[in-house]
Amino acid sequence: MPFYESSRRPATGEFKRLQFLLDLIGLTGVGYDEIASKLGLSRPVIYSAMKEDDMNLSRAEAICQILGCEVSFSLFKPGSNAYYQLNGKEILLGDGQGYKLKRLAFLSAYLESKGISRTALAEKLCLGWSTVATWFRNDDIKISRLFQIAKVLGTSVGVNMLIQGPADDTSDIRQYAIDIKQSRSIPLD
Repeated sequence: MPFYESSRRPATGEFKRLQFLLDLIGLTGVGYDEIASKLGLSRPVIYSAMKEDDMNLSRAEAICQILGCEVSFSLFKPGSNAYYQLNGKEILLGDGQGYKLKRLAFLSAYLESKGISRTALAEKLCLGWSTVATWFRNDDIKISRLFQIAKVLGTSVGVNMLIQGPADDTSDIRQYAIDIKQSRSIPLD
């Protein structure tokens, strides 16, 4: 199955955290007006989030669902077999075991595997422990914070999309690995 590398990258080489959404919107042809309407928001709210290149994971998931796509996020070390992936229903470990968990289960599992407490994570990010506790209590986080966490932990962020095709077509799986150190999106093998 082919992996997706955007041909719509800015010529400036500018890194975009929400490039996967911009590309998906371009693929489907669905406009900001329709997305906003289906989410019960105004167009400027969606436009502003895309321009700011940030939104909550829950909103990104909702937009992807509107566009006929399932999205998952993961934290992993390139070259490692263990990865922690969110797919809305379960967390997948490198050995293929699955568990029903919350949206931020992949982050909890990664922290636990590395022996990093939520308090230690807050310290690494120079944040109060209550901020990190709020992410887990609300089971949501800004995408920019996820990238910040990956950077301080020395990992990469993966964005995996399962795009639903027509009934007679097979689904297309497109994957991005976001290389934090080089600030670029690369296809996963």
